[in-house]
Amino acid sequence: MDRMRIFFTAIAILLIFCPRLQAQNYSEVYLEEVRAGIEHIYNQEFTQSQEIINRLEKKLQGSAIPDLMKALQLYWMHYPIHLKEKQLQQFQDYLDRSYQRSAQVLASDPGNPEAIFLALASQGLLAESYAESGRSFKAVGAAKRAYNYIKLGSKKLASYAGENKEDADNLEGENWTRQRKSMRESQDSRKTQR
Repeated sequence: MDRMRIFFTAIAILLIFCPRLQAQNYSEVYLEEVRAGIEHIYNQEFTQSQEIINRLEKKLQGSAIPDLMKALQLYWMHYPIHLKEKQLQQFQDYLDRSYQRSAQVLASDPGNPEAIFLALASQGLLAESYAESGRSFKAVGAAKRAYNYIKLGSKKLASYAGENKEDADNLEGENWTRQRKSMRESQDSRKTQR
């Protein structure tokens, strides 16, 4: 169940950041192809998703998106992948290549939201993969890198909320207040169910 939640979260975040691809001069057609590819992966229609990945790879040369999509596809084709050494290695290679491509973009454009997300997703999935295959030290390293991208992404999202620090602080305060309220409501509903 946790893997499903992780997968859906990755899809949701990818689709949230996909509109930012427009700033990279990618057309709406590419964005629709990414969405369609993710839907085919989710529906386990791997022939169709592979066709889309191949097209995206040709059109978006050097982008980390096709490698991340290949990793997600491989993960679902061979689930549970951590039990299959050959596929696990290939999965990790795709994620590593996605991360390397994202890091190249971030070296020249440190605030690029697409690259931040792709680096975060790649490192987060690598951390999980390493942990499941018993490679604890590698898992910790990947998790630390993923956490750094979470912090960077949070700052970027806060900057979208407003141009000054006060707006970002207010956004963080509102989110924290909403989270506490949601937690209280959840606890109250569990108490009433008993």
